Amino acid sequence: MLVPGSYRQALGIGGGGPVLVHFENGELRMMGRDAAIARAQALVAKHLPKDVSLVDALLAERRREVESESRDA
Repeated sequence: MLVPGSYRQALGIGGGGPVLVHFENGELRMMGRDAAIARAQALVAKHLPKDVSLVDALLAERRREVESESRDA
């Protein structure tokens, strides 16, 4: 599919960059990677308390796993 240059620029997908394409109700929608990431982050953020950091939670979980593995070794 050929997407006009002005549309690619608006989507932030210059030079054949990655795009998300979604077909629903007879419509084809495209968004650039940055917009797709921002959309996903906004969707997740709606379901998290304001004081929760997923990065901090993941790091803490990984640290516990490493400590457990070290004790088992």
